[in-house]
Amino acid sequence: MRAIVALTVSALTAVVAGCSASSSKVTPPATVATMSTRIEGMSTANLRTVTVNDSRTLTLLHPIAKVWAVMPLAFDSLGIPVNQIDPANYVIGASSVRVRRSLRKVPLSRYIDCGSMAGGPSADTYEINLTLLTTLKATETGSVAFTQLEALGRSESLRGDWIRCSSNGTLERKLADVIQASLR
Repeated sequence: MRAIVALTVSALTAVVAGCSASSSKVTPPATVATMSTRIEGMSTANLRTVTVNDSRTLTLLHPIAKVWAVMPLAFDSLGIPVNQIDPANYVIGASSVRVRRSLRKVPLSRYIDCGSMAGGPSADTYEINLTLLTTLKATETGSVAFTQLEALGRSESLRGDWIRCSSNGTLERKLADVIQASLR
C-alpha cells in the first residue's frame, strides 16, 4: 500500500476597518489558518481542519457592573445554560455543556462547523460539548467583554473520539448583540 500525504497550510490575516456610530464595537478574530490533508492509499480521504482564534472582543461604553448585570439574561436568551459564574473575576458562561442539534431552535451548524457527512452538517447530529465563556474587564471609558467559544463533537450513534469543531463567529456576535440591546 502506498501512502501520499500532502499538507497545505495557508494563513489569512483579516483586517477590520471602520467604526460604527454605536457605543460599542465587536472585534472579530485576527487570524484564520486552514490545513488540508489528503491521504491516498487503497482508498482516498480528504480531511480539512480549520483553526480559528475564536475569541471575540466587545468594547462597551458602560461600567462593568452594569454590563455584568445583563450577562445572565444574555446567555439565557440564546439558550445557553450558565454553569460558571465568577463575580470576583467577572467570568460567566457555559463550561463543558452537552448540547444536541440546536440552541433555542437554531441548528448548531449555524454556529459551529464539525465537518459534514452524507446527511448534512455534523454539528446538527453530533453530541456537542460546548464551552462559551465571557470575561469582562473594566477600562477607562467603560468595559470590554472577551468571549471565547470552544466546541467538541462526536457521533451520537458511533460514540467515537471527540473532534474539535470551529466557530463561525455567529453565536459570539449574537451574544454581543443581546448584550448591546440589553444596555440600551
